[in-house]
Amino acid sequence: TTDSFTLTAAGAGIGGTADSFHFARQSVSGNVEVRGRVSSLSTNNGGAVTGLMLRQTLSADSTFAAITVNPSGAVTFSYRSSAGGSTTST
Repeated sequence: TTDSFTLTAAGAGIGGTADSFHFARQSVSGNVEVRGRVSSLSTNNGGAVTGLMLRQTLSADSTFAAITVNPSGAVTFSYRSSAGGSTTST
C-alpha cells in the first residue's frame, strides 16, 4: 500500500520521559516492515524533525523507536525502552 501524508504540526518534541508532537498513525500488530521517504520539511524552527516512529501505545510516555531528520538533513535514531523512561538518541 502506498500512502502519502502531509502534516502541519507543532509540539514540544520527542525526548525526555514524555513526547508532545503531531502525527499520522496506523495500528499494526505482529511483525511489521515500515518504509518511508521524507520529501520535504518546511519550517523556521531549527529544532523541528520529521520521520518514522513505532510506538507501543499512544501515551506520551510510551516506549518507541524512531528515525528522524531535521531541517539541516541530520538523521537521528531515538528510542525509549521503558514507559516513562529516558529517551536515548544517536
